[in-house]
Amino acid sequence: MRYFCFLLGLALTACNVAPPGFYSVTPQELSVGGSDFKVWVNFPHAHVVRTNAQRVPSRYAMNRKFIAVVERVARPCTVGWSRGDMVAVTVGLKCPGFGVPPTPEELARAERAAWDCDPPDPYTGEISCREY
Repeated sequence: MRYFCFLLGLALTACNVAPPGFYSVTPQELSVGGSDFKVWVNFPHAHVVRTNAQRVPSRYAMNRKFIAVVERVARPCTVGWSRGDMVAVTVGLKCPGFGVPPTPEELARAERAAWDCDPPDPYTGEISCREY
């Protein structure tokens, strides 16, 4: 039982900690439309976490709230793209004079483009790749 309580406490604490890349940033706390948020802004990205419990919020409504929170905190920047769910979202900021940062999918695609891989070996299933 102690082990379970420890894991539950650890899990609940982890929801309120800055994600990687935002450790040195002080979060800002805001409320929008009955939802409470913590926002970390580290140009050109922002991370937003909903910190209050809500009974099955609509994905569309939460997305509008996430966008409103980010645009309020990261003014004059706007949202270029967002990836996440109804609890936490990572956002790429579009700021005046700067382009929108690449999405995680674009970064992964660019990383894969630097590798040349052979088809899988039909007997072992191994794939051999080399960087070029």
